[in-house]
Amino acid sequence: MEILVDSLQAELESLIRLAPRLGLAVIVLVVGVFVGKGARQSLRTVLRRAKANPAYFALFEGIAFWLCVLIAVGISLDLLGWDRAFAGFLAGGGIAAIILGFAFREIGENLLAGLMLAINRPFEVGDIIRSVDYEGVVKELTLRATHVRAIDGRDIFIPNAQIFTQPLVNYTIDGLRRLSFTLGIDYGDDPGEALELLLESTRNVSGVLDQPAPAAFVSALAPNYIELEVGFWVDTKEQNTLALPVRTEALKAARIALRDAGLTFSSDVTTNIQIQKNSAT
Repeated sequence: MEILVDSLQAELESLIRLAPRLGLAVIVLVVGVFVGKGARQSLRTVLRRAKANPAYFALFEGIAFWLCVLIAVGISLDLLGWDRAFAGFLAGGGIAAIILGFAFREIGENLLAGLMLAINRPFEVGDIIRSVDYEGVVKELTLRATHVRAIDGRDIFIPNAQIFTQPLVNYTIDGLRRLSFTLGIDYGDDPGEALELLLESTRNVSGVLDQPAPAAFVSALAPNYIELEVGFWVDTKEQNTLALPVRTEALKAARIALRDAGLTFSSDVTTNIQIQKNSAT
């Protein structure tokens, strides 16, 4: 019993001796967090003045914050005399070190991929991108993921490593995107006349660019119809959408033009529907 009391008393005395350094270590950690927040705000101001790409603000701010916190943690461990013990744990931790390595592997991959994306700059805020099965407008790039807003309103966070290692489609890097639609007309109708009507109706649609100019051509001679395809270009930066409304208007204009000319046509190119000129819509 006496041995137990002496042991507890020794531990208490050791804790009392450690208390000042422990308190100082806590203060250093708190100061490190506040310095990190200040560095993050200062960096945002510098980036704004430098007119840097806003997509990468969150990434650089996160790096600045956590770098300050890690420095504070290192100083705190040194004050407590645990720096060598911690280094020894990392060097000889065996299974524990391996587990930590696997646990933080994805974080490291996404961080490095985010840095490479920030250097290469394959997209900016407001660009429409597609990575594998995900498509939307870029909102920001963070330490872990790239935030995009899908056309249906979903917020998607794509891991940076996926964007960096997989094919990336940027629909708005030059502001141009080509859209198209296909329809069929009867073999008894004149395809030349139909192509002229389709070109004229497409040119008059708001949002369709004059240059590059729209194009219309016969794409196939199917068993039951002549397949026609119309292609046109839109300015995706100006539209700030996936340009689907422009395609919708082009289809509506094509329907009216072919209907008024009395042509036999079908937009699903599987059957032909007879539409009489000036018939009810």
